[in-house]
Amino acid sequence: MTHSLIPLTLAAALAAAPLPPAHYKARRARVLELLGKKGLTVLYGKDHIGDGESQAANFWYLTGIEDDGAVLVLAPEERVNREVLFLKPVDPEADRWTGERPTLTEELRTRLGFDRVYRTGSLGGFLADAATRASTLAFLGPVVGFDAPAPRELNTLRDVSARVPGIGLKPYFRLLDDLRAVKEPEEIAFMRDAIRHTAAGHDAAAAAVRAGAREFEVKDLLEAAMRKDGARRLAFPSIVGSGPNATVLHYPKDTRAMAAGELVVVDIGAEHEGYAADITRTFPVGGKFDGEAKKVYETVLAAQEAAMKKVRPGAYISDVHDAAMRVIAAAGYGDYFIHRCCHFVGLDVHDAGDYAKPLQPGMVITVEPGIYIPAKSIGVRIEDEMLVTKGGAEHLTAALPRAPAEVEKWMASGRK
Repeated sequence: MTHSLIPLTLAAALAAAPLPPAHYKARRARVLELLGKKGLTVLYGKDHIGDGESQAANFWYLTGIEDDGAVLVLAPEERVNREVLFLKPVDPEADRWTGERPTLTEELRTRLGFDRVYRTGSLGGFLADAATRASTLAFLGPVVGFDAPAPRELNTLRDVSARVPGIGLKPYFRLLDDLRAVKEPEEIAFMRDAIRHTAAGHDAAAAAVRAGAREFEVKDLLEAAMRKDGARRLAFPSIVGSGPNATVLHYPKDTRAMAAGELVVVDIGAEHEGYAADITRTFPVGGKFDGEAKKVYETVLAAQEAAMKKVRPGAYISDVHDAAMRVIAAAGYGDYFIHRCCHFVGLDVHDAGDYAKPLQPGMVITVEPGIYIPAKSIGVRIEDEMLVTKGGAEHLTAALPRAPAEVEKWMASGRK
């Protein structure tokens, strides 16, 4: 029996690159400029891409290449080898399973946008040699928590520094975060497509939520709708939590049958050209909000409206969160809003960005207040995406109903 999970060949990765090679080259030139003509650095692509797995975000941002096991080296102090791409070697036996890998030709280099393309077998020697001429080593991230394994980039740079006495390691982990946080027009266009795919999924969910339906049935239908609309991948595992499961923020299972009068939290996102969407809607089983569930829903919606009004250049994400919290606390539900209201969105669903810095035009964030009351099996979250503009903000996901009457109409007859 053959394997079903086949990673992309380089030829397929080239065909999938969403922007011209010159666009990625310009991004790399900007990084080289910000490094100040010093700071040898390395960025790894993922070893295995396929079965819904996307390329590493930093690597994709600077290369647009989806090939398994590729590595990027930036060496500002080198005259010739300032930006070098390393690709896995040709392996005739493995290529029979995963697709033929091309030889290193001038045509390939042109198509990839790199003057220098080598095989990964020479990476260690290249880094050691370049380090003897470098002023410092630059760690660009990603940054992870203390309970997570150290990034491969950091381990490699540490190994280089141990082999080249006297060379130091300097953190530049905000450099790529700051670049990626401010979206280019092309990126925003991709994100609008991801939102459109995700909206198709929510349309399917609105029609499928009913008493007796299983969570996995709704999940299957909405994911099929996103793919039918053009989504190649999901941005994250879909969340469909009904009744008591609606109070679990990242509910991972999907076996429960829905009952009339309950609420269902549907938190989903499609991906388009590597860019994620993230939209949450809460549906009433039976098609009508009532009782305390309606009160909670209206409180979350009012909190979201208050928070959205704070999204503008110069504001801080903490300002947006505090606006939502004030509304929820005033309604008596302060202890049940247990997460931050906003996060950046882009190549990662929780994207790069500095929460301690003010918002700038071109940034995209979610606004997603929620109230979760396990004792009453009431959970509500409403999540939308906002694009920060020069004059304020654009509500990117406004087409999806939020007001209770609009959601009820949506479930009854579909979105018009």
